[in-house]
Amino acid sequence: MDTLLRKMVRAVRAKLEDMAGQPLDDLLGRCAEARTVYPDTMAFADDAALRRLLSRVGLIRRNCSQANLYELVQRIAKASGERQARARRVLEMYCAPAEGIPRVICDEVPNCDECPLAPDCKFFHRTPSITDLPEDQRPRERLIAEGGQALADAELLAIILRSGTEQDTAIGLAHKLIARFGNFRALAVKTAAELQTVKGIGVAKAAQIKAAIEIGRRLAQQQAAEPGRRITDSLSVYQHCEPMLRDHKKESFLVLLLDTRNRVVREVTVSEGSLTASIVHPREVFNEAVRDSAAAVVCVHNHPSGDPTPSPQDREVTRRLVATGKLLGIHVLDHIVVGNGTYYSFADEGQIPPEKRDDG
Repeated sequence: MDTLLRKMVRAVRAKLEDMAGQPLDDLLGRCAEARTVYPDTMAFADDAALRRLLSRVGLIRRNCSQANLYELVQRIAKASGERQARARRVLEMYCAPAEGIPRVICDEVPNCDECPLAPDCKFFHRTPSITDLPEDQRPRERLIAEGGQALADAELLAIILRSGTEQDTAIGLAHKLIARFGNFRALAVKTAAELQTVKGIGVAKAAQIKAAIEIGRRLAQQQAAEPGRRITDSLSVYQHCEPMLRDHKKESFLVLLLDTRNRVVREVTVSEGSLTASIVHPREVFNEAVRDSAAAVVCVHNHPSGDPTPSPQDREVTRRLVATGKLLGIHVLDHIVVGNGTYYSFADEGQIPPEKRDDG
């Protein structure tokens, strides 16, 4: 830091003289004394442009106190051998409009390519942020202007992450996540701890990702489970339940309660079992059906392995449910086993007899 303090004013003076085409002392002589002198016993009024310059170089925090800003100017002056007021004025001319200087080097939009401080400047060496991109290339602005369908997966994920790190932009972090895990489906089954194995993803960002995924899951579930939707075949059951079951790491057993026209009255989660099995008793299934006066039910559960082939236990549970339904007058239309992108239907395979209705 001391090395940077020693060279700062000298490097800036040289650049200003080069731009002005005359000695800097001539330019400083035009300045009113009030602009070049301030009491050593008190901090000068806050100077936003100077604060911006010194924070970009990395000498202060942008939100530091005025006293710290004043103290730093004193140190810079001492290190460069300049009077405090002159050191401050030289730096001001570098970062704010000044008479005789045709352009500001460290302005709101800095001209880093011409800045002699760039080799030591943290701002120059930072990873560009999304705000450095033109507006028509920023994910949030594009989402609003063109809709979410116009954005790539990494851009959508970058909006969720909101910010990057010193090494990566939010888009860069999003690309790392997708490169590590593959896609949104893969991200959905990862724990917050697993997401944090990607450098730059901390607790907060992992929580943001998990929250966004859960919102998507619940939206799909609410759309699928809308009361009144008619169940026509095994495919419609699969399409109804697959969004909410596909990423479960444990078996979940659901029951769709239907009216006399096979429309969904309500959906019930009967049990959530271990990684390999759900324990289901007919009483738990038909209690809800009787309470809602359901005319029929469809049972659905998932296999976390992704293979929907029914186990011997699945077959036994199905047999017991069908038999109990006959006694209660509530028909078991089907039992669907959901796998990874596929399913097994007991009814389609002839394991459950079709429903018989009275014509009268």
